[in-house]
Amino acid sequence: MIPNLVWAQNPDFIGLEESQIIEILGQPSSTMMARNRKIMIFENGARVELIEGKVVSTNHTSNIQVKEPAQPEIETQPTTQTKPPAEKEPSLESTIDTELRLLDQLDATLKGSTDDPGHSGATSQQELVDLLGSLEPGFLRFFALQLLAYLIIFIAQIWLAIKAFRTSMRWGLAVLFVPLANIKYLMQHWESSKNTFYLGLIGLGVGIVSFLVLNAS
Repeated sequence: MIPNLVWAQNPDFIGLEESQIIEILGQPSSTMMARNRKIMIFENGARVELIEGKVVSTNHTSNIQVKEPAQPEIETQPTTQTKPPAEKEPSLESTIDTELRLLDQLDATLKGSTDDPGHSGATSQQELVDLLGSLEPGFLRFFALQLLAYLIIFIAQIWLAIKAFRTSMRWGLAVLFVPLANIKYLMQHWESSKNTFYLGLIGLGVGIVSFLVLNAS
């Protein structure tokens, strides 16, 4: 059996044109001429004789196989799975706000333990440990580096004030209480006070590093 073929309902082809036969049965597998007749033989076994382009006889009056029209192929588009939206990473501001709220809770806990003498010392220590444990390690490093930076800058300022007082009382008071007087003193007494400036730069560098640590964590 030839695939994709169906049986004809009305196989009486007498009088049909050659082109009509070809549309119904397809191209013949072989063609021959006998006198004034044209004989076409098809793959399904049908034999059709034509005179002057018209069918005059066929070897089948029933059970003629006719090609079924090909069904158009329907293109299926590949289904694309939509990825769930990626979770947004918390911003630096929200992280800082969260850590500040935890620090406020820590401060409130410490104040409550001092205001209530009868409060259990073990309970206060446990609450303190829980609050410190809830802080992220990156924020703890940031907080420690910030304290170190402020301490170094404070020491540099005190050192500069001491050198200013050794120069004169007026310079000492100006460095402590007049804005930008320390910069003017550094410019006029650079050789004797440059070490205090370098120490302040170290403190500033530690402060910048603390923000980089917080951002990286």
